[in-house]
Amino acid sequence: MAKIEDKINKEVEKKRFENFDAAMFNSTNARIKEYQDKIDAINTRFKQH
Repeated sequence: MAKIEDKINKEVEKKRFENFDAAMFNSTNARIKEYQDKIDAINTRFKQH
């Protein structure tokens, strides 16, 4: 899970600029959405056990 979170952080770092809205970027970027979905799926599996 940490590896996926690192990938998200790398995507955000690539796009940093003045007046950068990280929340907006995270909610609209397809790659970050895909990574977050993976994290959510992993968390769901852990909660079931």
